[in-house]
Amino acid sequence: MIADRTLARPAKYALAMRRLLYLALTLPSLLWAAGLVVLGLALLGHGASGGHLPQAVRGREWLGLAGVAGGLFVFMLLVADRWFPRAFPRTVAILEGVVFAVFVLTLAGFGVSLSGHAGS
Repeated sequence: MIADRTLARPAKYALAMRRLLYLALTLPSLLWAAGLVVLGLALLGHGASGGHLPQAVRGREWLGLAGVAGGLFVFMLLVADRWFPRAFPRTVAILEGVVFAVFVLTLAGFGVSLSGHAGS
């Protein structure tokens, strides 16, 4: 009976250490993703308030959307995939592909708006 208790304790500590390691690995990624989303939302929201940003940044709507999509992609890739490894692989691949495509297309839209061929 005593041997069973001593064997159960290391497994309990190993599980706690694994969770702590997951948290340590995902916290910087979570902050990075949140920063991108907040920056993207700030770029999108300044047009309504009429601040100085609309005159300073051309194509800020495209850049704001790219920030939101980039933050969502970072979150999906570095946080959600680690915490939910048994999610349906096909669904995960499709969703990550769509979000990455939105990110790339919005960056392309930002580049076009900088060249002056599209109004923003």
